[in-house]
Amino acid sequence: MRKNGLLLASVALAMLLLVGGAALAIEKRGGSGDDTLVGTDGADHLDGKAGDDTIEGLGGKDHYLVGGFGDDNVRGGAGEDTIVGFGFAEGWVNDDEGADTLSGGGDTDHLQGGLGPDVISGGEGGDFISDGLGDHGSPENSVDTIDGGRGDDRIFSMTYKPAQDVIGCGGGLDRVHADRGDEVADDCERVRYRMSHR
Repeated sequence: MRKNGLLLASVALAMLLLVGGAALAIEKRGGSGDDTLVGTDGADHLDGKAGDDTIEGLGGKDHYLVGGFGDDNVRGGAGEDTIVGFGFAEGWVNDDEGADTLSGGGDTDHLQGGLGPDVISGGEGGDFISDGLGDHGSPENSVDTIDGGRGDDRIFSMTYKPAQDVIGCGGGLDRVHADRGDEVADDCERVRYRMSHR
């Protein structure tokens, strides 16, 4: 079984040259080992499958599948990305710029949004969700929507921005740290507010 590999060419690799000399868009799929998938500035499709995978999309409107049995680390990069986690392992997802969608899987996920109006769903398991580290100074309409899902989640949404985030927790005993103006659902058991700098 392959334990370590740099997959610059995968089992199914499709390269599409865009008109006008723009960046290539690629499709990469990992295997059962610990893979490293690196995208381009195009609209990439990256699928880590099983193993402890590292996935980096760079720019472009990318789509990621993070799943199987393994602890994955994903960085979305710039662009409007969709990151979907599934399976039964711990995952780390870090997002940069763009209006992105981040979804956790069946175990403990670490989901971190970035600049732009993100939609973050924790899924099963006790998750760590943050949208605050990259949103300081975001535009007024940069509203993040967070759903913790099942499990005992910890949600940090202290962004000091004018926009009011929407936060739901789902099942489990959840803890939320939010700005005073955020809309926090009643299913969030422990909520601590902090005054926003406006």
